[in-house]
Amino acid sequence: MLKNKLIILDMDGTLYDFKGGSFVKSGLRQKIIENAISFIQIKLNKTRQDANKILKVLEAKYGENISIALEEKFNLSRQDYFEYVWDVESKLFIETHRNLDNILRELDKEFKLILISDAPQVWIDNILQKLEITHLFMGEIFSGDGDSRKIFGNRFNNISQHYNILPERIISIGDQESTDIIPAHKLGFKTVFVSRKEQSLVADVNIENITKIGEVIKLFNIN
Repeated sequence: MLKNKLIILDMDGTLYDFKGGSFVKSGLRQKIIENAISFIQIKLNKTRQDANKILKVLEAKYGENISIALEEKFNLSRQDYFEYVWDVESKLFIETHRNLDNILRELDKEFKLILISDAPQVWIDNILQKLEITHLFMGEIFSGDGDSRKIFGNRFNNISQHYNILPERIISIGDQESTDIIPAHKLGFKTVFVSRKEQSLVADVNIENITKIGEVIKLFNIN
């Protein structure tokens, strides 16, 4: 069946929760930093102390986009970086929701589901396998491997054009107002903000977690 309605799903913090309640508190950020330092140390033949200094300089200019920084400054492969730094055991850092597969299957009956994340594909694959929902997003995943990312503000417009679906028939669901809600809202998408701690004044609907999504999708009345 040809679906002319689209749901854009964020992954981290939306389809699952971080242990401790955040990326930082879960320990994942520290693990990524440690791996990034090791990667720089090995690839640039530096001491660990010097590798740490290089990473801090890159973070000051590029923020979390270290793969891009290493490619531009040192001609290091983004893919090599992703595979070394982000191929970690996801179960150590995440908490899953019961019945997620069934919840998404119900949405999939009416909507085309796509997944977007600024995280690299290797981390996405690990998460989807852990959540046992890989089958729901075959060929419909937009990762952070390339230059189109939510944080750059160019992702939602690219997706809208790619699928050729009217903005009012697209729903963006995510836990970060600045990257999941505001840019989608500006394009005329419906928006759902997912958070236990905060409320978005921009989003059309606020929910505590993804298990509530089936209850609110009906409110949009997209036939």
